[in-house]
Amino acid sequence: MIRKNQEASNNDRFYKPGEQVPHTGVYHLLHESGRTGTVVLLQGKEFPVCADCGQRVQFRLERAAPHIREDRDFR
Repeated sequence: MIRKNQEASNNDRFYKPGEQVPHTGVYHLLHESGRTGTVVLLQGKEFPVCADCGQRVQFRLERAAPHIREDRDFR
């Protein structure tokens, strides 16, 4: 799990398709067209390409949220 100060510094970084997702959580999407949205992504997976704008989409961590598989109470 990431700490608050790590989350704050990660919130300023934009990620591109093909990069590895650093933290499970809710990511803000910024498309080339200016459209925005949110998506939940899992740590260790790759950021996906957009069906419309391909590689020209960016992701920014909104809020880290551990996946249920990462929660010790649910093992």
